[in-house]
Order: sequence, then C-alpha cells, then structure tokens
Amino acid sequence: MIGRQVMKWLHSTFAVILFVAGMMLVSGCDSGQPVGKKTFEVRGQVLLDDVPLAEARITFVPMAAIDSSNQDLQPMSYGLTDADGKYELRQADGTLGAVKGQHAVMISKPIVVDQAEGAIESGIAATDSLGDMVPEFYRQYGYLMRHVMPMAGGERMDFKLSTIDPLLK
Repeated sequence: MIGRQVMKWLHSTFAVILFVAGMMLVSGCDSGQPVGKKTFEVRGQVLLDDVPLAEARITFVPMAAIDSSNQDLQPMSYGLTDADGKYELRQADGTLGAVKGQHAVMISKPIVVDQAEGAIESGIAATDSLGDMVPEFYRQYGYLMRHVMPMAGGERMDFKLSTIDPLLK
C-alpha cells in the first residue's frame, strides 16, 4: 500500500517536472541568455559610394565589452551582407540581434582573387586576399559608432560608406 502511494507521488512529481521544463522551453526561459541581456533586432544596408556592398562583414562590439572595469562582458554581433548589401545581426551562438547600448561598428570586405589556373601546379592557395574594398578607417575600432535600443519591429541601421574619409571632406 505504501509502495503504491510512493509510486503515485513519484509519477505526479515527474509529470510536474516535465510540465515545468516544457513551459520553460516554450516561454524561452531557457534561452541561454543571462537575465538583462535581451537582444534587439538590427538590420540594414551597407553601401559603398552609393553601391550595395555584397559579402561584407559587419561587426558590432558593445562598448561595455571594452571597459575593463566592467566584469559583465556583453557579446558581439555579426552580419554578412547579401547581394543587395542588406544584413541582419546575429551573435556567435546564433541569437538574432544585438544587446542594448553603444557599439563600435567595423565593416570589411576582403578582395579575393581567384587563382585557380596554375594554383595546383604551383602549390599556392586557390584564392588569395589582396586587401580590403572597405577603406581602413571603417575597419578601425571606434570610427563608426551606433546605439542599439529597443524599437518596435527592430532597428534599421544603414551605412553609407565612402572611399573618401567623410571627416576629410
């Protein structure tokens, strides 16, 4: 009799645990993000001299991640532009968006030359990087800054880059 009551109790306890775990997964409580580290959708377009910049890498580095006195590091976010220069930010773990706050933004697009002809014979790599299409000042930390904040429908951040440093114009 006591054995049957213990078994009923174990079954009901197990059912409650499964229910709570399922609810946590459905509600997103187990998202892997620390409390207060909510991300916000960021998307936009990158143009270089008014032409969409395809296959460019865009990186958002939270300023809080650079502050050595801040023990609570925040994750960077990355994006890769499509043929129309459009991007959408994600974190390394696949989480969509960027954390709230001030970010340093870096944009780059390596120039790659296909050297397939003769590459096998000479033993060199099939592709070789010859620099970057994006001027160096856009690839340096701190030149471009953006503030990510919650906005309905996500935040659109377009970048109109120029091969001439805008600060020198």
